[in-house]
Amino acid sequence: MKRVISTFDYVLPPGPVTLTVTIGDGQVGGSFAELDGKRIGPQGEITDLAVGDAADLRGRVLFVKTGVLDINAMSNHTSVTYDLNGSSPGGLLDARVEVDNDRDAVIYETRIRFL
Repeated sequence: MKRVISTFDYVLPPGPVTLTVTIGDGQVGGSFAELDGKRIGPQGEITDLAVGDAADLRGRVLFVKTGVLDINAMSNHTSVTYDLNGSSPGGLLDARVEVDNDRDAVIYETRIRFL
């Protein structure tokens, strides 16, 4: 099983911050999120998860772990998109990797540092 470890810096706009995690390339999977090591929101599909207010998030780290299973017989490409604040400028962050074989899985471990 492959692992993709990524770190992104995100410059916070004023106001509330939300997160949506999208698994691309016709693959399937699920995610969970932690803010400074404490679980926030549901496990599985993450859509418009309220992370917090920008003023409270500066200097903190959001960790998102996503498992992706390659079920698309036409492609071994996998990707995960992290959408902060509904695609605000700089708010779309992508991680990608190709698995070696059909039905392989990949774990994405992503840290988003709030600036």
